[in-house]
Amino acid sequence: MRNMMKGLFAVPVLAMMAACGQPEESASQGPAQQDAAMSEDAADDQPPQINEDVTSGVAFDFKYLFSLPESRIGSVQQEHAALCAKLGIARCRVTGLKFNKTRDGTIDAMMAFAVERSLALGFAADATALVERAEGKLATSEVNGSDVGSGIVADDSNATAIERELSKLGAELKVPGLRSEARERIIERRQELRDELATINASRDDKVQSLATTPVMFNYESGDTVLGMDRSAPLRQGLSVGETSFAAMLGFVALLFGAVAPWALLGLGIFWIFRRIRQPKAGAAPDQG
Repeated sequence: MRNMMKGLFAVPVLAMMAACGQPEESASQGPAQQDAAMSEDAADDQPPQINEDVTSGVAFDFKYLFSLPESRIGSVQQEHAALCAKLGIARCRVTGLKFNKTRDGTIDAMMAFAVERSLALGFAADATALVERAEGKLATSEVNGSDVGSGIVADDSNATAIERELSKLGAELKVPGLRSEARERIIERRQELRDELATINASRDDKVQSLATTPVMFNYESGDTVLGMDRSAPLRQGLSVGETSFAAMLGFVALLFGAVAPWALLGLGIFWIFRRIRQPKAGAAPDQG
């Protein structure tokens, strides 16, 4: 029996010793391991990485909304710009910037980037990790894709057809004895085709560029995300429900007072008038006796 009791007491002691040993293991992790863990957590909020084979010819653009304390928005924008600079101007460049602080203290901020297609998703994940380190969070993310590959194929086909027609017209100009009217008509047609070909080539270049780089836009909003005061936190929800209930109670009291008060005043007025009328009659009765 004593051995059994010793065994029962030994179990919680061993559990406490194991629990005391766990913080030492987590504390032994270096900054690089902690950063990697944060990057993995941030990656959970990112769009799925899809094989390049099935997205060939599709141009994407990313839009992210970050919620973080107002005092951190400016510094996070600087960190995002520095993150882009590390990739090099050939792979990432800032294409838009906005930081607007209104009179009531709210901040409206935005940053836009043009990132190399293969690096866009990783760049967004690293940017989200920086926001989380600043006690913020990723509020929403949106990824849109458009099929520009088929448009490039169509442009190539149209350009080839125009070049063939230009070759035919060039051969017609070399025909001996060609009348001046016909020559002028051919020259005019060749110029029209050249203008059309220039437009097609410009459109094709834009489509190819959209495949090479991905637009990434970050919007920043003020949010109470510090010390567990996230909008989705139970404490925040409880306070919000309590505030709503208190406001509803005050509204009901005001409504009840507004509905009853006029009638109550009217009743008090009638009662006062009635008493004023009765008092003289009551005082005159003894004189008649």
